[in-house]
Amino acid sequence: MSKMVMKNGGRSIDLTFTNNRKNINVKTDRAIAQRELSVTSFKEDIEVKNNQGNIIYATLTQTGKLPVGEELTQQQNLRLSVNYQDPLGNSVNINELRQGTEFEAKVTIFNSSDDYIDNVALTHIVPSGWEIVDTSFVSGDNENASKADYVDTRDDRTHLYFDLDAKKSKVFTIKLNASFLGDYYLPGAQVEAMYDNNYQARNKGQWVKIVQ
Repeated sequence: MSKMVMKNGGRSIDLTFTNNRKNINVKTDRAIAQRELSVTSFKEDIEVKNNQGNIIYATLTQTGKLPVGEELTQQQNLRLSVNYQDPLGNSVNINELRQGTEFEAKVTIFNSSDDYIDNVALTHIVPSGWEIVDTSFVSGDNENASKADYVDTRDDRTHLYFDLDAKKSKVFTIKLNASFLGDYYLPGAQVEAMYDNNYQARNKGQWVKIVQ
């Protein structure tokens, strides 16, 4: 980093930027300066003026969390769908389930692009009132293992990692049980190519209820 700083003309910073129509001066003998921005509108222009002869690299970092139920759905070269069924394959309405109901999530991932995609990561999270039924430690068999390079089953979520051919799909089955009475939030599932953000998809979450 020090070699890069010296090559760009030294480590000091002397610049001016606008934020909410106010000019803010940043002058320091250090190579890195960080300032918080106040964003008050959907579209805002920020102008940076370098007052020195060196090279300045500007990076804008945003963080945040959308309110529950307002997640943004996305389908970018991957399509994601989740269907809930009983053990006989009949559709199940998850809005309200009886306690003790056994059912399963059928998660389908379709590669809508013309490219082979490797290192695809799928995450399916369940509400805290549901339990994932994982008997692979008893039988030593997991039906998803033949379709994925790695399956990571945890208390509240399942991670699957796999490759996907162009115009092909894979269906993963996650067995579930409606265990605890109450109202819970089911987050949306999401899938992405781990090293290429041109391939990703996610769906919307919803509230679910478990009754006697």
